[in-house]
Amino acid sequence: MKAGNDVISQIVRKDSITYNFVKNTEVLSGHGIRHYNGVYMPKVVKPSKREHTIGFIHAVDGLKYAVGSQPNFQIHMAISTVVLALMLVLPVSRTEVVMLLFCILLGLVVELVNTAIESVVDLVTDEWHQSAKIAKDVAAGTMLLTAVGTSLIGMILLLPHLLNYLGF
Repeated sequence: MKAGNDVISQIVRKDSITYNFVKNTEVLSGHGIRHYNGVYMPKVVKPSKREHTIGFIHAVDGLKYAVGSQPNFQIHMAISTVVLALMLVLPVSRTEVVMLLFCILLGLVVELVNTAIESVVDLVTDEWHQSAKIAKDVAAGTMLLTAVGTSLIGMILLLPHLLNYLGF
């Protein structure tokens, strides 16, 4: 946008967010610029329904990719299906159902984040780098802790019901 010589375009980092802004209201009046904390910034525009739909389509594509290409995600889906079936058969309370559903969702979300981190690291470099190794190892470690923790919670919640159901 051309606004004249008086306009100063800058980039500012504040609270880990990068803002592009301009400092001349005279020239920019009528162009959707608003004042924010001593800085003139572009007005926030709501995305259209089309943009929301496109974002939803990309999200579904990401889930399809994870289900179709990630063996660990497929394992999580299989275990989640078994847990859901057990929840239907066993007399679990509403609170236990909520806790188990949260554990399932947490495991799947962390696996998706792990996949995203690994993909970004692979995108950035094809060569071996210590920092790339650390990023991938920490993401995998996060998934491991989540899997162990949610498995323990699942066993604590379901095992008594299962043993009772089997007559032990």
